[in-house]
Amino acid sequence: MQDYRMPARAEYFKAKGYWKGDTIVDYLSRIAEQFPDKVGIVDPYARLTWKEVENKSQALALHLPPYYRFPA
Repeated sequence: MQDYRMPARAEYFKAKGYWKGDTIVDYLSRIAEQFPDKVGIVDPYARLTWKEVENKSQALALHLPPYYRFPA
């Protein structure tokens, strides 16, 4: 049976070429830079551009306890 725990899982996906090590923060930053004014999130109550999504996620991250934060 395949071991999917971290870091074994990360190494497995890297070795297969499925993942290059980018985090969700990396992806969001790239999208917000490339398409800052495009709508990225839509729900019945709001529409947010990719830049707004990035800004809100950064604001949320500032309120996380330090042990949940990744190095910048």
